[in-house]
Amino acid sequence: MDSKNIITIEEYAEVLKKGIGKVYINEWATHMVGPKWPKPIFAMNKEVTWDGIRHFVDGIGDLNPLYRDREYAAKTRYSCLIAPPSYLATMSSAVNYPDPPGFPPLPDFPLFVVGKEHEWFSPLCEGDEIDWKTTFPTNLQIRDTQSMGKMIFMNGITEYTRHRGGIPVAISRFAIAVYKGAPVYETRLKTDKKPVYTKEYIKKVYAAQDKEIVRGAEPRYWEDVNVGEELTPVVRGPYTAMDSVADIRGCVGEEWHYSSGRLYRLAQEHCGWGIYDPDLKIYRSFKDNFDSNIGGAVYSGHRYNLLVMLLTNWMGDDGFLWKCKSAYQRQTALGCVLWCKGKVSKKYSQDGRYCVDIDCSIEDQTGIPIQPSTATVLLPSRDHGQVFYPAPHPVV
Repeated sequence: MDSKNIITIEEYAEVLKKGIGKVYINEWATHMVGPKWPKPIFAMNKEVTWDGIRHFVDGIGDLNPLYRDREYAAKTRYSCLIAPPSYLATMSSAVNYPDPPGFPPLPDFPLFVVGKEHEWFSPLCEGDEIDWKTTFPTNLQIRDTQSMGKMIFMNGITEYTRHRGGIPVAISRFAIAVYKGAPVYETRLKTDKKPVYTKEYIKKVYAAQDKEIVRGAEPRYWEDVNVGEELTPVVRGPYTAMDSVADIRGCVGEEWHYSSGRLYRLAQEHCGWGIYDPDLKIYRSFKDNFDSNIGGAVYSGHRYNLLVMLLTNWMGDDGFLWKCKSAYQRQTALGCVLWCKGKVSKKYSQDGRYCVDIDCSIEDQTGIPIQPSTATVLLPSRDHGQVFYPAPHPVV
């Protein structure tokens, strides 16, 4: 079957099934950007560096000194600067098109991320060089959806290890949805309207931001936590183009979407992806919508980073984020306000570790939940001492 003759989502699903089980190691997307793109094709970061961490936390507005101040970090249990757990997003990208043999990405079948989860086994320390291996897709199925009709849903998994010694750092699982039609970015430009706020609402947003608490060096002991306890919210917005620039500068691993026009043209001419600008007579990246009424999206990966910040703010320097799972139920555009909230749902001990389960969510300015999530945090115990890290396990 020739790619030009594929007209139904069922036909495309059969093509994508040929790529099930494909493995990528430290590099992918050659089929996205084409043979002329300069090699190797890495994501934004290969190493955990002071500059990389700083750009990342600046991109999401994370004020935690554990990620910024070497002198402060040297006095903690880590004895060094560490990166936020979600820094892994800068090292490999979940938003990759499947690569069945002989088929380039088809622009008539856009995709987006619908969910992500991580399981961490150790902190990311300054100086770490990280290797990763992604298997994608691991499975594929067609489902009927209310809003977009039939869609292809695929899952993938990424394993992160330290370059020296191959010590496991984390596992990431992700879900991708593919549909037939105009890209959601292009559709949104025709339908979304710029929000209008009152001065009183903006005062409320800023007041919530000013109340954000970084627990820091004061331990949060497992014994002191109560089920039903609410976490201090993390609030960001209203989002502007500069917020997106900061996020792209520090937090995004998808190099081909955020390259210069000279490089992006190599990818666009290869796979056909892009939005045609009738005035400039060029194809622009799906992400390049800053001059529209609404502008570009506030992407799901950025929102995930905010949820992780909500958790690390709360747990303090001696806590450890073990697991986080998030479902992306709705897109958000520039102009939005995001309220990240959490509540303790359970506390328990497991294999000598003192665990707290937290139900999290992100709401937009209308109060609608757009990203339900769950997390498990390990805390120090007054009676049993410091956290010890989870044991890595075989990937399933």
